[in-house]
Amino acid sequence: MKVTLDINAKDLKDVMRISGEKRRDAAVLKFLSRSLQLSRRREVLDKFMTGEWSTVGTTGTEKKQAWAVAS
Repeated sequence: MKVTLDINAKDLKDVMRISGEKRRDAAVLKFLSRSLQLSRRREVLDKFMTGEWSTVGTTGTEKKQAWAVAS
């Protein structure tokens, strides 16, 4: 899908530096992908920290089933 973005030149420069990409489109895609990955990891961590999810007393199969239902 194509999207037109209006990004501040300074922010785009930072995105390119952080992502390590030379092309603007690749830099934005990589940055967005990593940001989403970190957000998803944070959600999983929060579920464990609040006790909503646990690994105590369950087998690997039970964990997979519980995670599939929770997401």
